[in-house]
Amino acid sequence: MIIIKYIGTFIAILVVVIIIGLLVKKDKQTTPTYYNKQIKYVNGQEKNPDEELKDQYRIGVTFSDDKAQIIDLIKGNVTFKLVYEGNTRFISRILKPDGTLIALIADKQGSFEETTSVTVPETGSYILDIKTTGKWSFARS
Repeated sequence: MIIIKYIGTFIAILVVVIIIGLLVKKDKQTTPTYYNKQIKYVNGQEKNPDEELKDQYRIGVTFSDDKAQIIDLIKGNVTFKLVYEGNTRFISRILKPDGTLIALIADKQGSFEETTSVTVPETGSYILDIKTTGKWSFARS
């Protein structure tokens, strides 16, 4: 008899605890996590403290001959390292998706190894366009 008397109270408390637990879990899932909000300047540029800080992620690939590769870049400076093994002309460009030239990275004749920096105007997808014959590699940092 005593158990039946308090079972309604027990169920009501259990329902309240479950609802509170679900609300707290939902709040934690929708709250974005940001890196150090104290940083005001990054690479000499003022940053919004509520903006998530990002770096160019590193990538390295090796190919032969002509190639048009889609790459994602973050606004700011990015460094490219190119190595070409061949005796023909090597042309490397960064293009917007519509084909607009952002930067000419290299226009060389014969084998070479070169590191260059490019200023990316806005975060987004770009095209790494290579025109050559021979083996080449590309690294971004």
